[in-house]
Amino acid sequence: MTHLACLPRLHAVVFFVCCCLLASSTISLALAQEPSKVTVQDPDKRKVKFDFLGDPLPPHALLRFGTNRFNPKSINSLSLSPDDKSVVTFAAEKLYSWDSQTGKELWNRHLAPVATGAAAYGVQLLDRSPSGNLVACGNKGEIIILDFVDGKTIQTINSSIKEKFKSIDVSPDGKWFAAGNELQLVVFDELGNTKFSIENDTLNREKPLDSDDRLTFGDEYSHARFTPDSKQLILVHSQNQKSLNIVDFETGKIVREIPTKGNVVRFDFSKDGSQVITTERDIAARLYDLESGKQVWEHVFAMKGRDERYTTDVRFSPDGNSIAVGTAIGADQRIRILNPKNGEVTGELDGHTWKPWCVRFTSDGKQLFSAGWDSVVRRWDLAKMEQIRIEGVERAGSVSAVSPDGKMMAHSSDNGNLYVLDIKTGKQICKLSPEEDSVSQMAFSHDSKVLAAGLASAGSVHLRTWKIENLIDGDNSGEANASAEHWSWPKGRDVHAGITALSFSGDDKLLAVCMFRQNACRLFSLDSENPREPIELSHSRVYGLCLSPDGQEMVTAGWDKKVRLWDTETGEQIKEVTNETQIGLGDPRMYGALYSPDGKSIATMEMQGRVKVWTRDLEEPLVIETVASHFGSFGYSRNGLWISVGGYNGDVAVYDTQTGDCVWKFGKHTKGIYNVSFGALDKTLLSSGSDGVCYLWDLNANAADTGDLQVTKDVAKDFARALITGDAREAFKAHQAFAAMSISNQAEVGIPAIDAAAISVFESWKDAGEKQEAKLNIGVRRTAMLLAEMKSPAADNLLKKLQKSSPNLKAKKDVFIARRHRKRFLKRLGLEH
Repeated sequence: MTHLACLPRLHAVVFFVCCCLLASSTISLALAQEPSKVTVQDPDKRKVKFDFLGDPLPPHALLRFGTNRFNPKSINSLSLSPDDKSVVTFAAEKLYSWDSQTGKELWNRHLAPVATGAAAYGVQLLDRSPSGNLVACGNKGEIIILDFVDGKTIQTINSSIKEKFKSIDVSPDGKWFAAGNELQLVVFDELGNTKFSIENDTLNREKPLDSDDRLTFGDEYSHARFTPDSKQLILVHSQNQKSLNIVDFETGKIVREIPTKGNVVRFDFSKDGSQVITTERDIAARLYDLESGKQVWEHVFAMKGRDERYTTDVRFSPDGNSIAVGTAIGADQRIRILNPKNGEVTGELDGHTWKPWCVRFTSDGKQLFSAGWDSVVRRWDLAKMEQIRIEGVERAGSVSAVSPDGKMMAHSSDNGNLYVLDIKTGKQICKLSPEEDSVSQMAFSHDSKVLAAGLASAGSVHLRTWKIENLIDGDNSGEANASAEHWSWPKGRDVHAGITALSFSGDDKLLAVCMFRQNACRLFSLDSENPREPIELSHSRVYGLCLSPDGQEMVTAGWDKKVRLWDTETGEQIKEVTNETQIGLGDPRMYGALYSPDGKSIATMEMQGRVKVWTRDLEEPLVIETVASHFGSFGYSRNGLWISVGGYNGDVAVYDTQTGDCVWKFGKHTKGIYNVSFGALDKTLLSSGSDGVCYLWDLNANAADTGDLQVTKDVAKDFARALITGDAREAFKAHQAFAAMSISNQAEVGIPAIDAAAISVFESWKDAGEKQEAKLNIGVRRTAMLLAEMKSPAADNLLKKLQKSSPNLKAKKDVFIARRHRKRFLKRLGLEH
């Protein structure tokens, strides 16, 4: 999980305000009538913004870090046009075409569902036709021939395969097609006339498919490829998984069989057609002589750890002097280049983060295109054995963080670097190049002076910290960027062991991390004046943790369905609660735990995205149903009013922590979210995921396309009423509108409007019923926290007035908490009055 980017300039945050209903002077009237509505501009009609590559940004996105080029949702198959100008990938029932040099999407087209995904035997869903820039693919019972350039259908061929299409191969002369599914292989011409078919006799197979082998999840299969002279085909099918069946093209009969040591995964022919190279399930590549059927050589790749391992796609170079093999062995995701004469490794391509599954040489053999489970098309220079990157940009990683002072963000890149950026301009402050292979988590200290990262190397887990002042003043190399602190410990037997969460205490004197695959948490001291040895805590399948703001406690949560509180001084457990979920209402396993900024609440996130907000002693949780259908990320706003959620489905949304209502839902990635966090002032949201980009989202749904509109007194009155008496969504819109005002506009218009609305509410409070009073208490808390983060000194004066005049104890307490928050807020921004 790593990686990053070059950046566009920050667009100004502006807002659009529409008039609402007039405010009522009494609480009873305000609650009886329909709440005022803040009209928000339709995001589809807003002016489209572009990143620095000229690609459009999604609505509400201010910046994109990284690029979405060469980045389909997932990849089953890949084909390179005969002229090498375009790459076509099959992804999630969609064909995507990409410019091979720039990675820009050329076209896409939806197809009917196919029978299986990428990880299965006998799957080849695309093949190029040598007679022109054409690509062939299956679509239900048809073979469609498409133009590589524009995706237009050139020809449609009806075949006898009507469902569960799995494989296709085009003869070298472009006149014949071999298509297969679980039942048969069919060879037919360009008019759809069947030449012959070969049944896959699965009923009489001696052994059933190995249910423990992930590559059999695609079920039965038939897959054939034409030899270069088109006189024969090689057939592999589930009837006999350890065999290359040689089929005579004229008769359609299997004339010979070449036994293999392992189940055949993929295969390809030498330039003259005399040899065939296979990848086999026992993580080996083997070369066979087609005439004699004898094995020429084998290369069995080394195994490390217990994790699943594969050899995947394999291809001869056009000149026949090289063989490219996809190897996905545990944590090793490299592509190996082999010598065809003896099978020795002559080069390695390192860059995929998850199982490379497709490889294709360019026509001159100088470059290689690859794709895999990490859903990224990569381009390689075979002379240098290096990845060829899109000019001027790097693909962003899935790990990111925002500094509490709002001045910086950090994120990873798929080249192993970490970047610290100016969040206002998008300019690079510094680049870090740690020795470790990957980064799994990052976080800034509360004073924004330290950056911490959880990293991993081949055999160890690492935790590093850097002092920001050294990064800014340094020359991006040598000692200037040396980490301030570095701890490491062995991974153990699990090659995927790493840090799944890290957290600073409120005073930044403690740093805690948890490791899901090591069932443990570690607590480190950053206090140079009172150093102490690290503490290790045991929590089975722990996935998330957080230190309390006062640093006295820590909360952990995991897949064991337990939430635990710990004493950070002694390392002893204080309390344990089992997360209960009714049958059929979700998975109670958890992968995240957070303290609210005021330390009075604890939020946990369940496996299927449900968030629970507990009291600090783990009682009476508020349940929030979120957009996250599975896995994802979440984070508290700085003011504690909201929780942001990013889901495995790519959705980004914000929820009210007092009501559980969704208040903002405009963010979208094409793949799962790994980190999501609020910026300073809670006006922006940073999200990063596995789609190679980070987005900075504008949370002000009132924002206009251009200009810096001033809020009038009348409109401010309506916003103030919505803030105090409106529902969660209307209050959020109002909050964002007030927060976006200039300091002068806040002092002259915003704060007086809030003052007037509050007076009206307080005067009528005695007439409110129990439910109305509870709702208004929520409104007072929202209002107080907004004032706490207004930079105008007039906001402090109004907070004092509200604390004195609040008609009940809870409201007084909430305003008092807001005043304390204001002191911390101003100190964080260096604006102490």
